[in-house]
Amino acid sequence: CADVHFFQIQNKYTPLMVSRAAEAFFRYVVYPTKIVFSDYSCIHITDHTYAFLALVTRVFNKKCIITVHNRIEDITSEKMLRKHEEHMLIPWLSKALFKFSISQLHHADILICVSQSILKSLQNHGIPKNKLTIIHMPISDIFFTKLTKREKVYVERKIIQKHGTFYILHVGNNDSAHKNVEYIFSCIKMLNDRK
Repeated sequence: CADVHFFQIQNKYTPLMVSRAAEAFFRYVVYPTKIVFSDYSCIHITDHTYAFLALVTRVFNKKCIITVHNRIEDITSEKMLRKHEEHMLIPWLSKALFKFSISQLHHADILICVSQSILKSLQNHGIPKNKLTIIHMPISDIFFTKLTKREKVYVERKIIQKHGTFYILHVGNNDSAHKNVEYIFSCIKMLNDRK
């Protein structure tokens, strides 16, 4: 079995402009250089936004695997790109480079999809099925953690027994425009108004 090497950048604790510049430097200089001059025979890109690196692996005759976490039509939509402009160093350039990067997915040898929906999205964008495989995301241990007695009492007395209260359980984050969480509330209001 070959040795596995792993590298990543963690810059979330640096000032915003430094963080953006560092991320761009690693994305477009450090990572391609590591691929070119490494003796790695297979590169696993765990973030589809770095898909342009598949082009580098192809040129230098290395195998490439990319994990894709979102549907292509969602992440390349103007609505989604506008939402992330504030995190971009140079928005118009960042958006162009992002779209280019996503367009390079076809250079990967294998694309890991985290859902059937993503697999279908990639097929709709011309990726052959023999390059696609589904590996679902793991479930966090937090979902299997028992409530403490205090939490259980709180849930039973303060939440469940409140009559006339309606609850929605949303599992996941709600900071992504393509999740459409806000539309759930609009729909509930519309349904409630019809009564």
